[in-house]
Amino acid sequence: MERRGRTTASVFHFAVDGTALLLGGGTGAGTWEELGPGRFAFRVVEPMFGDDGRCTGWVVIEQTAVLAGPRFTSSGVSTVHDAQERVVRRLPVRITAAREAGTV
Repeated sequence: MERRGRTTASVFHFAVDGTALLLGGGTGAGTWEELGPGRFAFRVVEPMFGDDGRCTGWVVIEQTAVLAGPRFTSSGVSTVHDAQERVVRRLPVRITAAREAGTV
């Protein structure tokens, strides 16, 4: 995942039932949907926690992707909310991904 010139390694899992999970580089859950041949969109909500374990807010990751074989590229916006539901910032994010070996 690339945002503001920084790259972060993340792991996403897209299930047949339309569930989307962020499993590495953060944790979160959401949904994905097909937009047509080779295109899909997904939305994942990633909670944020303070050192005391309390929720300090969340990030909504919204992306539109183009699939090419075992890879996809996507772009969208991640919106950061604080614990009072206020939008703190919006960041453009690009993702370049490859299917892990042994997955379908």
